[in-house]
Amino acid sequence: MRILLIVLFSFFYSCKSENELEFQLNIEEYVNKNFDDYADIHRQTLLWLEESIKVKRENLKSFLYQSNFKVDRLLILNRNKNKLVGTINFRELDRKAARNDWVFMFWGVKINDVWYFTKGGNLFVPRENYKYNIYKALDHFQLSYIGRDYFLKHFLNMDGDLISVNSDLIDKHVSIRDGYKYKEDSEENWLSFFEERYTKTVPQKEIDAIWESIKNETKEDHKLPKEGTKAWKELYGTKIPLFEREEWKNYEAQLNQ
Repeated sequence: MRILLIVLFSFFYSCKSENELEFQLNIEEYVNKNFDDYADIHRQTLLWLEESIKVKRENLKSFLYQSNFKVDRLLILNRNKNKLVGTINFRELDRKAARNDWVFMFWGVKINDVWYFTKGGNLFVPRENYKYNIYKALDHFQLSYIGRDYFLKHFLNMDGDLISVNSDLIDKHVSIRDGYKYKEDSEENWLSFFEERYTKTVPQKEIDAIWESIKNETKEDHKLPKEGTKAWKELYGTKIPLFEREEWKNYEAQLNQ
């Protein structure tokens, strides 16, 4: 009976993974078809990041002492084309002892033909959940998959192979909250909101202190056990991490065709 349950669970988990990968393939196709329509907005997000780092904005504090990040090519706009959501992939390359990477969500609002952006929630990504080598950073392709799966897919509707945008959910998510209350979705409130986000900065002294602590980090003395051994199973369990599976390799191959 126990063996049967394990087989059934493995089958269910495999099917679930394959369905998720199929959805991701459809998302990538959606990006390829629609990217040119919002390429200029995507370029503006890069300029926003560049400027924010230059003036040391507090809203993007994490980006002031790391160097390897990338805006995902998937931006999801509402039907009025005045609100959007997206993600930024963040590889922890500067911290020698890092065993995780990050995905940050951000959103934007268009006011008087000008786009304003701000960082939203963030996702801590433990590498051990996705691969065996915990001291090698996840690449941007893998982080893009995680960000789309965790954040962005919820703003998309799937009907067979066709993808459409859940515009109402974007309008609801991209809003100004005061505690549990929503503020009026007015131009005045938005400009006031972004003024606060754009003017608060981090002192250089604080940034220097963080860089100093990063520079002094040492990689843990961690030798990975041999695959298949008892120590290996105790460390990773019996479930194979996603990016080590055959279906992931097949998924990569399909995208590279």
